[in-house]
Amino acid sequence: MAEKAIDFGNISNFADYSMRHASVTWLTASKILVAWYKPESNWGGFVRAGTVSGNVLTWGPTFQFLGDYYELKWPVVRRLEDDKALLVWQASDGNAGQACVISISGTDISMGSVTTWGNTDYYCRLSVAPLSPSAAAITYKYSDRVRARILTISGTTVSYGSEYTADASKTPYEEHITALNSTKIVVAFRDANGGYAVIGTISGTEITFGSVSQYFNVEIGWDWVVAIDSSRFVVAYTNSQIGYLRAASVSDSTIT
Repeated sequence: MAEKAIDFGNISNFADYSMRHASVTWLTASKILVAWYKPESNWGGFVRAGTVSGNVLTWGPTFQFLGDYYELKWPVVRRLEDDKALLVWQASDGNAGQACVISISGTDISMGSVTTWGNTDYYCRLSVAPLSPSAAAITYKYSDRVRARILTISGTTVSYGSEYTADASKTPYEEHITALNSTKIVVAFRDANGGYAVIGTISGTEITFGSVSQYFNVEIGWDWVVAIDSSRFVVAYTNSQIGYLRAASVSDSTIT
């Protein structure tokens, strides 16, 4: 395969202080949205829209979605439409999972009401996969198991369905999700014995999980999953400080 050069633009600073857990999503071919939180003495959550022209990135005003001294972790932002995104995070109140809709006009940002959709384990990484402009699937850990819910969006209001367990037998380190289409998701996770993936089939706000498939049979490092099309996905993971990719095919709820 022939190598292709990548022309990088100049680095653009969206926060000029210590920050953590940045998440970014595209909105249009010329607009992005980034979310992050400010740690240490003044906790707070922030979002900011950026405009892309060629390889130049400029930023609009910073919008604070949670106030100072309000501890939060793992903000994740994902596009719903050209002018709308879903923002989820883990709050300090009993490690509650929360969400709101972010509306964007130019580079100005407004937010809908905050919905608390459930509880998570302490310091739990969240993962979100939009299904349509009005729905998204979310995965997280609770009581040391991989859990999932459907979030439904109406205007700027977020509601949530019941909690489902992706696998009841394993104690995962973390989990990630990708959508194959509007009714099917892939959840990948890892534990002390390897890496796994499972298909979830969605009907309304209900999720039915198939059998878990193990894609690596020894302990691995960071893993990630991304859909290629409606019947294929790729998992990325590390083992002994080496990175690997593995492709899989999906038929109904079976992974090969």
